[in-house]
Amino acid sequence: MEEGLAGRLPKEEIGRAAFRTAYKERPHISKSQLDQYGSATYIELGNSATIKFRESGVRYIAAIGLTYDTILVLYGINTRSLFVTRFYDETEEVLATAGDFIRGIKGKETIEARIIGMQSNQYPYKIEDLVSKISRQKARIVELDIFGTEKRHIAADAKLGMSMDILTEDRLYRPGELKNDVQLSEFKVAGAQQARKPTQR
Repeated sequence: MEEGLAGRLPKEEIGRAAFRTAYKERPHISKSQLDQYGSATYIELGNSATIKFRESGVRYIAAIGLTYDTILVLYGINTRSLFVTRFYDETEEVLATAGDFIRGIKGKETIEARIIGMQSNQYPYKIEDLVSKISRQKARIVELDIFGTEKRHIAADAKLGMSMDILTEDRLYRPGELKNDVQLSEFKVAGAQQARKPTQR
């Protein structure tokens, strides 16, 4: 993916249209399967997590109920190291933390990056800058899934390096069933409450 990809969209369109580019569609995984053996770490807004496959019993890092927030997923192909951070508009902090992970991986060309989240009509809060800087750090962006009108439930897999859609009710959803009904003001209030909790990493 070229640097500045998001910047190629007209400004009046970037906040309106669903914008998704990926090599292939995400597979599904049921939440009960994630939880069956305690193989998933769940992160909330403002938190991040790093795991290495087979160094613990954890295989997935998951984020439930993504709406106006975003996750950045970095995956070291050769080391099977996975980093996921969930944020709203703290892009500088995200880039600093992501940089720490990237510097710890030998052979930067073996890092895949995914950016998933946001809602249509939402201001893109430096998303072009995030895409550009991640690309300059030699992480290859393989999935950019931003905007839309639905809640997302996402799991990142440390074994296979892919992202998956979590079926929270262990079934496929009907059209429109995941429609986001949270207002941005409500999201910000919930985010402020979450920020007061101890940070988990």
